[in-house]
Amino acid sequence: MSKNLVSLIRGLEITCLSLPACLLIIALVGFFFKIVLSAYTFPLAALCGILVSGYYFYRIKASWCLFLYYFLSLVIIVAFAYWASTHFYDFSCDSQTYHMPIAFTLASGWNPIWQPNVATYLQANLAATPFLKTIVLLLINHYAYVLELMVGSLILTTQHIINPSCIYIPLIIILFCSAYRIFYASLKRHWLAIALAFLVVVNPVAISQFATAYVDGMLGYTISWFALLAADYYFHRSRLSLLLLIPLAIFIINLKFTGLVYVGFIAAIIFLYFLISKAHVQSKQFLWVMAVAVIYGVAIFGYHPYVQNALQHKGNLFYPAIVIEHGKVENFIWTHIDPPNANPNFLAKPVLETLAISLFSQVDASVYTPALNFNPFDIHHQLAFDSRFGGFGPMFGYLFILTLISWFFVRSAFLRVLSLAVLLSCFLTSGIWWARFVPQLWCVPILVAWGLCLNPHRQGLKYVFNSVLLVTAIFNLYLLAVSINVFYIQSRTVADKFFSALQQNHVLMQFRSEDFQVTDYHTAATYFAYVMLNAQHIPVIITDKFLCKDPFILPAMWGEVRACALATSETKTKSLQLKF
Repeated sequence: MSKNLVSLIRGLEITCLSLPACLLIIALVGFFFKIVLSAYTFPLAALCGILVSGYYFYRIKASWCLFLYYFLSLVIIVAFAYWASTHFYDFSCDSQTYHMPIAFTLASGWNPIWQPNVATYLQANLAATPFLKTIVLLLINHYAYVLELMVGSLILTTQHIINPSCIYIPLIIILFCSAYRIFYASLKRHWLAIALAFLVVVNPVAISQFATAYVDGMLGYTISWFALLAADYYFHRSRLSLLLLIPLAIFIINLKFTGLVYVGFIAAIIFLYFLISKAHVQSKQFLWVMAVAVIYGVAIFGYHPYVQNALQHKGNLFYPAIVIEHGKVENFIWTHIDPPNANPNFLAKPVLETLAISLFSQVDASVYTPALNFNPFDIHHQLAFDSRFGGFGPMFGYLFILTLISWFFVRSAFLRVLSLAVLLSCFLTSGIWWARFVPQLWCVPILVAWGLCLNPHRQGLKYVFNSVLLVTAIFNLYLLAVSINVFYIQSRTVADKFFSALQQNHVLMQFRSEDFQVTDYHTAATYFAYVMLNAQHIPVIITDKFLCKDPFILPAMWGEVRACALATSETKTKSLQLKF
């Protein structure tokens, strides 16, 4: 690999990882000074990321030609991502019920620092009584929100409801390039580095969620990237890779609560390895970097929600995911969802047993009992954005067993420890059986495959393991293609036809106020529907009762969102000012 290509990829890595950190600090400073998001927030963060990369090119004395290649590559990636995102529609549960509502509310002027209770803000800006009094309101008020911050900023910049794939796609492309660079540096074989980089980005959790505002797939990508950069630092003493762990860890911490737990645990294991192997310089450098990342990621960049949660709930950083009452710790996700996420008898089983059952279960997003299925080529059940059982694909159970066996033949002690750390991090949650709660599990076989490729012996095992891994990924892509077509492409057509029909017939849409106070998590997409209609310049009113005899269920909306289509548009209403 040429030096210029390495520098070009490095520049893209720096921009991709520094942009979210820049956005967080710009937004946070603005919020403290009572300045809400604007059309300039995201461009400022992007400019900050480009300037950081520009400083890198200046330090390595790169030519203007190389910087131009970098800039053109960045423009092409962003333009392609934006164009591609216009072909997808986010028809997914959590996106419509709270991820996108967080983005909408931030874009409409919500300041989470000075208005910590979103219900108060919405009551003043929306013609309805207090919004979502129960579970969804808690999630909006208290959850980590960096992805939603990016989406909300882009909504204001583009003046359109953007699909989150415009964020996922650049991440996929740049992560592939970064993984290729790292693998090639140690393997010195282009096709092998490309194959392993391909496997990193075809994480089935991430691919199934790339057109949604779910954060699990992005968490899987970023933890995989964290592991790769840590390995690059270990193998090649790359200080730049070490420094890039800071913005990456900050992003992971502010992406999801479990991100802080996972990255903290993996970093602790890596640090212990450096200590035990007497790599004193590396241990000191790594400890310093991770201390900066965690402290800044939680106390400054993560002021909302971590510091606010700690101040409001007696030191509980993770409220409401973890609830501490009378000395008893409860997992909110398992105790407050109705209906439950799975059969209570299944949830009561030991963690290892639930994992084993899920790995060899029929791919399914139902909320009931998993059905065992040992057919590795089951084409009758497609992977989707919330596949709860068998969420890594029907072949992954066999690949996982082979991974455990092959792990003993990895000669690199660091890769053995790193892959084990990523695997053990999955056991930090009782939801290990649910693929999207442990998306980093997909990275474990790849790290083992990398270790086997560094082993000059065991050619037979290497061939079998890599072949099974590649076939698993390709078969998963086939299953994912079907669900992507159904949930994101076909639903785009349905949504466009629905909105077009409303516009052509000059319809006035009417909601009931009580539907904005739902207690059922799975019908909480009313707010999403409300904002989507406003974005299409379709007038909306909210009244105490339906004004028609037969309210209908809106297409392309999750759950049973009901509304009336009225023939008049004279009634006045307040609406969130998203500046369309």
